[in-house]
Amino acid sequence: MDVRIKIENENLEFLEYSTLEEFATAPPGVVKSIVDRALPESLSYILQVFSTCCSLHALNELTVRKFFFLKSQADSKPQWFHKEVMHLFSRADTQDYDHVLSSLAVFSEAFLSQNIETVKEVDQLIFDNFLRTENFTKAIEYFHGLPEERKLSTEAAFHMVNRKFWELFDSASNLDDRIGKLKLATNCLDILDTISRKDGLSDENKKVVIKTKHLLKAIHSLKNFKLVLVRNSPVTPKQILDRITSSSSEEKYPQFTVISSILEQNPKSYLAHERLHKIVNDLGIFADFDLSIVSFPRIQSACVESALIDGNFDFAYKQTKALITYCIETKNTECFNDIWLMFYQVGKYISSEWFGDYDAKIQDEKIGVLFKQREILSLAIKYTKPNTFTTDNSRLLVGQFRHVNQEIQKWHEEAGLHRSDEVQDAFQSTQKQIQENITGLLNEASHSKNQASEKISNLFVSGLGWAIGAKR
Repeated sequence: MDVRIKIENENLEFLEYSTLEEFATAPPGVVKSIVDRALPESLSYILQVFSTCCSLHALNELTVRKFFFLKSQADSKPQWFHKEVMHLFSRADTQDYDHVLSSLAVFSEAFLSQNIETVKEVDQLIFDNFLRTENFTKAIEYFHGLPEERKLSTEAAFHMVNRKFWELFDSASNLDDRIGKLKLATNCLDILDTISRKDGLSDENKKVVIKTKHLLKAIHSLKNFKLVLVRNSPVTPKQILDRITSSSSEEKYPQFTVISSILEQNPKSYLAHERLHKIVNDLGIFADFDLSIVSFPRIQSACVESALIDGNFDFAYKQTKALITYCIETKNTECFNDIWLMFYQVGKYISSEWFGDYDAKIQDEKIGVLFKQREILSLAIKYTKPNTFTTDNSRLLVGQFRHVNQEIQKWHEEAGLHRSDEVQDAFQSTQKQIQENITGLLNEASHSKNQASEKISNLFVSGLGWAIGAKR
């Protein structure tokens, strides 16, 4: 028998009774309102009260007195049960949520109306509490398991999960998405991704999910680099987010400041230029910046400058040439005005090995570098279109081009002198060797009559070999 008795607030006062007889003589108003009814109805209701208290006491310490208090709340205060549902979850064993759900069913049956709006409100509270306790597996199971008439609003579910994601993201202490808060945030994003495929989510919020996925892709790639953005503090996802969304930075695209920090703190990171390019594009997508045009030249030029600092001219030349070719083919040579310093630095590169004692191999490497520098500078000058802001830059490029030409001419002059010296040294060395050979052979011939003619013949063959440039 389903017995429902309306409980008035004024009947909730429970006095202190010293004896059972005293209680029976003058019971509290709420008890009197029950016992004054027909006996079967009264017994059924009292049985319902005690059964409910026994089921819920372990989770929310429900007593008979609190039972009647909650009954009065149900009739007087909308949404009063939100706090009680959260209280039930807070006392629950996270490994036994099935028990919590069965207890919530008892609670709903005892205290809540069973209209569909209230039931859906309870479902939303349960889903939200699964998120709050970071039990994402249960959350998504509950989300999918609700019958059609009780399905949660896609928009409401999105906002609850999105709120939890940012709570976890902002509190993450490192960039490793395999552990800690960032791992939980990644799991949260998986739920967002699932929700975004459901009907009913706005296009704007679908874009939010896509942008957030790109942010986490960038974070995932950044974890492989040593990176410090705040002095004496390990880098966190929130630090990166603050950096790329900063409005106080003079940099138009603050995403590039993260890449600059990577190149400064990781000497060989320029070799991973393709990964850096992907990182900055992912960060740009999140921040609503279309970096598809500017990112490649900016990243390439930064990597080239880093390679030059590392003494890797060959890498710098190849990447600069590739960048020039790309910009010409895509008709984007206007960007040369923004990266002119890269061309200048490539053209100004000098190796410390060039200043030691003369070494033919090093000098061959030097002239190879000079030719490549002249090639890069000539292409930069040819395709750069000077304007009022770049006139001085063009002059610097032309000046360096002339300097490289002078260095090439100087190299040829010095190489010619060294070749003359080498020929003279070789001539003197050969004369000395011939003289020594003649003396040796004549001495041998004078001591041995046998084979004397053969040894003298060897002398003339040796001399002929030198004369025609044969190698010994």
